[in-house]
Order: sequence, then structure tokens, then C-alpha cells
Amino acid sequence: MFVTMADLRGIGVVALEAHFQRKVLLSDRTKVVGYESLLRGRSADKKILSPGAVFSRIGRAPHAEAEAFRR
Repeated sequence: MFVTMADLRGIGVVALEAHFQRKVLLSDRTKVVGYESLLRGRSADKKILSPGAVFSRIGRAPHAEAEAFRR
């Protein structure tokens, strides 16, 4: 499924934000071992939308695309 920003605006999502969080070793918190990406949406009234809220508005489960690639 391909969704454009025009599609998202039509369901009340006016922006998507990507945040990257460092993953560090517990034994040495100065050692970065990877990054986790986080998706957030913004509604017209500037409220933060969780990934689940964004995906539910487009009628798709967050994991559905990943499941399709596994098959």
C-alpha cells in the first residue's frame, strides 16, 4: 500500500515526524550500538498522533506491510 501526504491530509494527518533514538550498551552508556526510528504524526490541531493512530486512520495495521514482505 502506497500512501501520499495528500491521502494523509484527507484523514487529518498534516505531518509525519521521524525521530531517531540511540541504543546504547547498559554496561557502557557512551557506546552507541544502533538506532531506533520512531514515527509520529501531527493532526491539524497540532496534536501528536501515535503510529497506531496514523495506521488506523489509513485502515492498515502497522505490521501489515512487514507481514506482506515475509510471505
